[in-house]
Amino acid sequence: MPGQWLSDGSPEISVSADGLQVACSLDVNVGNVFNAIFKDGEEGVSSGSHYWQIHLSELERSAIFIGLTDTEKFQNGWGVKGLLYGGPGNLSNGGTLLQSGFGPAMKSNTTVGIVAIFDGNQLKIYFDVDCKPLGLAYDVSSSILNGVFPVVHFSGNGKATISKLTEIPSDLTWKEPVYEGIEGKWKCSTFKNQPPVKSVTVDITKSEKKENSYKFQLRVINSIGYTGVKQDGRWRISGGRSTKKGGPLEHMKLEHDISVVFRHLSRVEVEDSTLVVAKDTIEAKWNRYTVPRSPVTQNPF
Repeated sequence: MPGQWLSDGSPEISVSADGLQVACSLDVNVGNVFNAIFKDGEEGVSSGSHYWQIHLSELERSAIFIGLTDTEKFQNGWGVKGLLYGGPGNLSNGGTLLQSGFGPAMKSNTTVGIVAIFDGNQLKIYFDVDCKPLGLAYDVSSSILNGVFPVVHFSGNGKATISKLTEIPSDLTWKEPVYEGIEGKWKCSTFKNQPPVKSVTVDITKSEKKENSYKFQLRVINSIGYTGVKQDGRWRISGGRSTKKGGPLEHMKLEHDISVVFRHLSRVEVEDSTLVVAKDTIEAKWNRYTVPRSPVTQNPF
């Protein structure tokens, strides 16, 4: 048998006749999660090397995590635990953030690969997106899972179709992306001609669908998302959706002041490898940075 997806019992989860596609269908966002496990045997895998690909379609936002679990940790709703990657591009155990910014956010019409390699007493898990390797995500004791199975963890509408390949990718190593122009990851070096009192970063990505449109993900205390469209030499800004954390007064003031600059952008450009973000005469300057990457090595359960 080729195997099939099995629901956690949630009526929101449905499985295709051939067992290879699982769908989550919600009328409203209820704040819960809905899970499915792919079983192509009763015991799961506990030795050798294995490679699955999961194609995502009709996905709402980035509402899915993908990874490996065992039958004991496969539970209904938030009770599920596993070695997962997904959402905005994070590593998670099903309920706890383990590492942010590991890779790109989940989106429709992409294929996520999972490589599981049992190496002595270790389980090594790698992910790729559209065959581009993200590198080693987990390097943990194989004893923490008792026979592994692929699992999906939906928090919104979407479909996932699985296939198991016989050949493991020859290259599993993550490579630093090369950005052009204003795109990339930037860390603030000066704001109003002074070093900021707290680390401030912004990730800038160009829209694949709309010309001259960019997403700005600003992080101070909170993570704040803006969309900017440049037309006729002027920036038009929308968004500003933010998480709701508090912090020290001087950090909150910094977040407020730098957010004002992003809400009223007049200039975004790279000068001699330095990004300049400005509102009229108020400037913030930024240098490119790389997020430290290392696999999860401790038992996350």
